[in-house]
Amino acid sequence: MAAFTLLFIYGAGALLLSAALYVLKVFKQSALNLPPGPFPLPIIGNLHLLDFRRQDKSLMKISEKYGPVFTVHLGFQRVVVLTGYEAVKDALLNTAEVFVDRPAIPIFYHIQHGNGVFFSSQELWKTTRRFTIATMRDLGMGKHLGEERMLEELHFLTESIKSFKGGPFKLQFLSMAPTNITCAILFGKRFDYEDPTFLMLLRLIDEVIRLLGSPFLHLFNFYPFLGFLLKPHKTILKNIEEMCVVLKKCIQESKECLNKDNLKSYIDALVFKQEEQNESNTLFHDANVLASALDLLMAGSETTSTTLQWAILLLMKHPEIQKKVHAEIERVLGPDRLPTFEDRKKMPFTNAVIHEVQRFVTLLPHVPRCTSADTHFKGYFIPKVLAALQREGGCSTPVTPRARCHRAFWGEEPVPCPLRAQMEGSVTSGLHTQLPISHNLEPLPYSLRSPLPFLPCRACPGVPWHRLVACMRRVERSWAAKKPGPHLSSSSELRNGQQPLLFHHILISNSSKVGIPTN
Repeated sequence: MAAFTLLFIYGAGALLLSAALYVLKVFKQSALNLPPGPFPLPIIGNLHLLDFRRQDKSLMKISEKYGPVFTVHLGFQRVVVLTGYEAVKDALLNTAEVFVDRPAIPIFYHIQHGNGVFFSSQELWKTTRRFTIATMRDLGMGKHLGEERMLEELHFLTESIKSFKGGPFKLQFLSMAPTNITCAILFGKRFDYEDPTFLMLLRLIDEVIRLLGSPFLHLFNFYPFLGFLLKPHKTILKNIEEMCVVLKKCIQESKECLNKDNLKSYIDALVFKQEEQNESNTLFHDANVLASALDLLMAGSETTSTTLQWAILLLMKHPEIQKKVHAEIERVLGPDRLPTFEDRKKMPFTNAVIHEVQRFVTLLPHVPRCTSADTHFKGYFIPKVLAALQREGGCSTPVTPRARCHRAFWGEEPVPCPLRAQMEGSVTSGLHTQLPISHNLEPLPYSLRSPLPFLPCRACPGVPWHRLVACMRRVERSWAAKKPGPHLSSSSELRNGQQPLLFHHILISNSSKVGIPTN
């Protein structure tokens, strides 16, 4: 009995001491003039205020009380959240050299170990990103060669859609084309849509992206020491390893038959760069080569595919917008011609719709940045290596309440939207000049590019690919079921394990409808 009493006293004392130290730590943080935020509870921080499946909505609610820059505690981790266009733009442009690194998020660290294009920092990131941009340009990104590659893939996709003869098919089917374009850049060749390796990669990527949004994966990121109790991260790592087997095989094949005068793929360029350095520059070591290839495969496929799927869902939900897009495409392209980069200037409405889709959806909602040095921002002190979340969507600026006014365009709330007003004006007035779509209108799907070349920037290296692929939709769509489509919001999950949506298609060609729509 005495031993139990003594144990109880020691336990209570330790608990009180821990609580006192925790409160002292919180007040010490307040003395540093950190951004305000809700008071964190021991161990869980502010997790009780977050809906893991609707994080943007939860963070937006917190921002209504604490303003556009506030602090939340995700478990033991303190995080600064930036909300609103002005705060995010200020961070990504005016202080770009500070808000440029990536924090060591457990799941991504286990995958990449700080290597690659998207999850590296400091000199490794700068060098790898610079190399990636130069290589993608050499491979035709934004040039005539790139257009030819995309138009070729569009032909294969169109032929595959025709094979359904107007019958319904899964929305995920359309991910094959953008993924194949990425594979053509990465491997130097496209896959047949029935190729087992290609189908395996699609399945693995799809499952990884779905699991990255699961609540248990968030729990692992907040408390990695609980990993032995959780399953999603183990499945993710298993799938990543299977993808790496394919990548390692391609890297080895490239090493064995590399033609330095004719680099056909991103992997060829990586291998050549590695050999060119002759191991004097350790930045292009084997781990970074593999991680960079994996980054291109994952991000290059998923972001474009998801954007396409959202665009189709939203256009089906708003058939009046779909008709206007088709009308503009028919007017500019005529019955037979395929789209090119130059056509964007003549399609203000279509271009604006694409921007609205990108503003509506958050592509990668779990990839924050962190500060590379102590800094003062909006009157607050933000210490070095503090994670910062910006909810802007897109390849490189994901997680934090959004700076967009998409609700007006897609009918959720009657909020003023300057881009929508310009879109409607371009149609009602009969004007068909290029709309002045700029960062002033708040579409930041791929992050912001610094106007000064010497400033670091994490804007997506593949933006031109994505936009051209997104432009090349000449398919009329409708729901397969005889009922209204599902409610859509920017927080809806395309990959939440539910039954895949089916829809009918009607190919638009020669001003006639090809295919047999079924009811």
